Amino acid sequence: MYAAAAVGALLAAAAALGGAQLLAAAPPALEMPQNDTDVRPLLQAAAGKLQEFQAKFQRVDADLAEFRPFMDRLHTAEARLDAVAARLEAVASQDALAEVRDSVAALDARMAAHERDVQATLQGWKGRPMVTQDDIRTTVRGELETFAADRTGRPDWALHRAGGRVTAHSELWARPRDLYSQAQRVGHRVAAAVEGAQISDRLPAGWAGWADGLLGRLPPAVTVHPKASAWLLEPPAHGGAEVPGDCLALKGGTGFVEVKLRGPVAVDAVTLEHIPKAISYNIATAPRRFRLGGWTEGSDAAPVDFGEHEYTLESALQTFSLPHVPLSYRLVDTVRFELVSNWGYEAYTCLYRLRVHGSPPRPGPPGAAAAARALEGP
Repeated sequence: MYAAAAVGALLAAAAALGGAQLLAAAPPALEMPQNDTDVRPLLQAAAGKLQEFQAKFQRVDADLAEFRPFMDRLHTAEARLDAVAARLEAVASQDALAEVRDSVAALDARMAAHERDVQATLQGWKGRPMVTQDDIRTTVRGELETFAADRTGRPDWALHRAGGRVTAHSELWARPRDLYSQAQRVGHRVAAAVEGAQISDRLPAGWAGWADGLLGRLPPAVTVHPKASAWLLEPPAHGGAEVPGDCLALKGGTGFVEVKLRGPVAVDAVTLEHIPKAISYNIATAPRRFRLGGWTEGSDAAPVDFGEHEYTLESALQTFSLPHVPLSYRLVDTVRFELVSNWGYEAYTCLYRLRVHGSPPRPGPPGAAAAARALEGP
């Protein structure tokens, strides 16, 4: 009876100290002693087990004591990380919101500027008709008519078919296949060689007349080429742009051409045309600097100086407005084109087309022109 009570007290003490682990470690069943003499060894074994479990619990307590600060620090770090994450999220939201606000402000500014431009454009167009397809057709039709009207839209008073013609020019470049220019070159050399010499006086009797007749049949040093007017004053036969080689080729980089117009005209512009640069074999043959003058045949008035001009290589067809000259002095029937320089080719300069623009004289009473000239002064 006493043994049973002792075992119960031992189990109660073990439960108070360790509880479940001690019970789990306890033997599955205890043989109840039959007398008091058998209880002592059992009590001693239980006491040993109790001391062993106490030592284990002390070690677990020590481990927990060491681990508890680490867990505290871990919880503290976790709390700090949560705070930092919350702060970063708030900052990112603010930055994104600021960026969106900036984008909206920039878009508003652009829209406002565009609205101002539209309003300014509408104000500029206020009271003006809008461009329609008919307006575009009219513009295109006008440009086509200008192109068809000799590409200038102005009358050409030097046109060969209308009565204009080349009356004089400087020495031409001797074309390889042009017999006339070749003969002219020979005539020029012969004339230069025999100038001032009486060859017939040095020949035997009977040869003098034959020599004079031969020399008289050679072309003079400078004369008008029969194709000069067609080369310089006529449009191409096919009606388009000029073609390479179909030009009046003056020898060297200087020279002149004189043109008789179809009638007296108050000259206000000239148009000089070369072949397009894209199809030119040698664009250096194009004229560059030139002077223009004019006079009326049979008049005692001094020639009119229309100034010096420059033909550039930007476009094939170029119109030059002449300086202001009183009407009575601009009225001429002959113009002189004087070549000052070309674009660098030494052998010859090509003149493809020369147009002369102006207004015909207005009809008036006899002596009106002379009276106007007297009023304008010298």
